[in-house]
Amino acid sequence: VHATELYPDLKATLQEKYQYIMVDEFQDTNLAQLRILFSLTETPLGDAPNVMAVGDDDQAIYSFQGADVNNIHRFREHYPGYKSIVLVHNYRSAGEILVAAREVITQANGRLETAMDIAKVLTAHATHSPVTVKRMRLPSISDEFSWIAESVSNQIANGTKPADIAILARTHNELIELVPYLHHHAIVVNYERRDNVLDLPSI
Repeated sequence: VHATELYPDLKATLQEKYQYIMVDEFQDTNLAQLRILFSLTETPLGDAPNVMAVGDDDQAIYSFQGADVNNIHRFREHYPGYKSIVLVHNYRSAGEILVAAREVITQANGRLETAMDIAKVLTAHATHSPVTVKRMRLPSISDEFSWIAESVSNQIANGTKPADIAILARTHNELIELVPYLHHHAIVVNYERRDNVLDLPSI
């Protein structure tokens, strides 16, 4: 990042080499990556850059690695002549899942859907076996953990293979706190986690 900003010849060489740039999962970019993008698309004559960014603020999950969803707004400010194309066709999830997910995500503040006045209502094109989505609200986190453990236990008792059951959480700590509740029901746990790169000494 520093080199492209400090040495004009290097920046010009890279700009000549990379004349078309596509950034996927833009909501997961960090500020250093954004500076590289801005540097590679900046020209003395102010020519319009050949850059395409694909991202969804509702899928921003890497803030723990320095990702900043506000880069989407910085992109819009830096390239005021950008053209926005909203993708609304979903080929992955059943309609029931999309409806339930939207009921949750629309409660968030600062979403692009309101900031940019765009419609992000998705249309499902996937064909699945019948899908059931339940949203539960319980008095406390311990009640939530108890309910999850009991639900898993009931599913196993009714014939569901334990390997077909997955529990997802926003943070590792929530999963760690859930483990004793699962052990109470004699449920064996296979726990996977990825380390936070920002905790590494070199970073």
